[in-house]
Amino acid sequence: MARVDGRHAGASEVVGSPLPRVRITDDDTLDPLVRDWAAGPGRTGVCAFDDRTALEVLAALHRADVDVPGRVGVVGVDDSSAAPFAFPSLSSVRLDLDTQARDLARRTVQTIDGEPWQGLLLRDDGAWVVARSST
Repeated sequence: MARVDGRHAGASEVVGSPLPRVRITDDDTLDPLVRDWAAGPGRTGVCAFDDRTALEVLAALHRADVDVPGRVGVVGVDDSSAAPFAFPSLSSVRLDLDTQARDLARRTVQTIDGEPWQGLLLRDDGAWVVARSST
């Protein structure tokens, strides 16, 4: 839970204001939440934790008659096989897990060999946006 709290605090700092904590459990909870959120000022987009969550948000926005992408854009993460088949098709961040795994393995071996650890490197080729109709 501490890692989630840290990510939430970091995201709130980047945005410049506290972000609401939300745990989605079913459509009955999601629909009014999405309706209220979309009605707020300055709401232009959602980047969900993963494509499954983004698809749930996309469906709730549709049920609330919120125009996607005209009013709100939606982006998921992991470029799931379902993303192209949503309506509108879901934009998603594709992660190059092979590259990330190789980098992590290399760093692990370097650490075992006593080389100083400088943290994980961020690579330009490790993730990219697959733009579709939801943005």
